[in-house]
Amino acid sequence: RGYYARSIPAKNLKVLSLFGFPYDSLNFFNLLKTWDPMGQLEWLKRELSKSEANDEDVVIISHIPVSGDFSIDVWNDAFNALLDRYQNTVTAIFSAHTHDDHVKFHTSHQDPNKVIAVDFIGPSLTTYSGHNPSFRVFTIDAETNQVLDYTQYRLNLDFWNKQDPSAKA
Repeated sequence: RGYYARSIPAKNLKVLSLFGFPYDSLNFFNLLKTWDPMGQLEWLKRELSKSEANDEDVVIISHIPVSGDFSIDVWNDAFNALLDRYQNTVTAIFSAHTHDDHVKFHTSHQDPNKVIAVDFIGPSLTTYSGHNPSFRVFTIDAETNQVLDYTQYRLNLDFWNKQDPSAKA
């Protein structure tokens, strides 16, 4: 169904990969049925519950961010409720799709001023939208599986396209 889980026992970590098509705001099939057509939210809840019971950290990856204009409202609400419930289990979210480099802070339903999860929405290696190719390398704490930092690499195409092809870098 396009979503899966992979445990890494040596790191006490589980990676949950979401399939974005069922919640993509540009998937017009969602106008017909907008509630978990492939059972992914129920699966996500079961996986998070198992990880919590096993005191296992979870990282969620997806192509399409679950937030704002990128996903349908019912998915945003359900996903945020799960993040709120399992905020001590989910250590980070990594997604893409926007071709921009930014972060999304998910906040608690009980306290909108409390950040419960961070989605690191990565840039793109393509030049789509006039952006320079870019990627990130993350530093993760080996004990807590928390993101400590990241280094962003960006290729300045305007600069390099003006260089003499025979010149050495």
